[in-house]
Amino acid sequence: MQSIEFNDWKDYFITKVEELFSGSEAENILKQVNWDTWIFTPGLPPIKNDFSNIYQIEAESRASDIFNQKPKEDFPKVFEAWNTNVKLVFLGLIKKNLENFTEENYTYMRDTLNLHTLYNSEIKNIWFQIALNCNHSDVVPFVKEFLANIGRMKYIRPIYASFAKLNKDDAYETFQANKY
Repeated sequence: MQSIEFNDWKDYFITKVEELFSGSEAENILKQVNWDTWIFTPGLPPIKNDFSNIYQIEAESRASDIFNQKPKEDFPKVFEAWNTNVKLVFLGLIKKNLENFTEENYTYMRDTLNLHTLYNSEIKNIWFQIALNCNHSDVVPFVKEFLANIGRMKYIRPIYASFAKLNKDDAYETFQANKY
């Protein structure tokens, strides 16, 4: 592995833009890059990035809808379309406010979003903690399967902690069955 020089990177960038876009599109993109300003001028970059929090705002709004028992009809499709990070923000808001999370909220989210069975390990990790911390034993078979198949400590530690609050003996038995 070695470092590259600016001109090597610039040549690579130009080649990639020309591969990915048609002739006139590529030409327009490349005309917009002021290489001297970006590379050789001291100070901040010439373009101010917009780090909009549109997804944070939407996640907060949708979490509020859940807590108020008024989820919008399109929520399942919206949730599915969100990338994992937005889903994690949303579930993190739910997890932080469990005192406001009702049985109806739980049932709606479980059944409408299929959170017990769908989604990746990061989503399941937070969802299983929410379910266990709210004393929902219906999640236990899914938690046991998850714990049997996932070895990453960042996932299993918090789940075992939540599982132990629900049923310490069952959590211990599951741990013993899956340790290696």
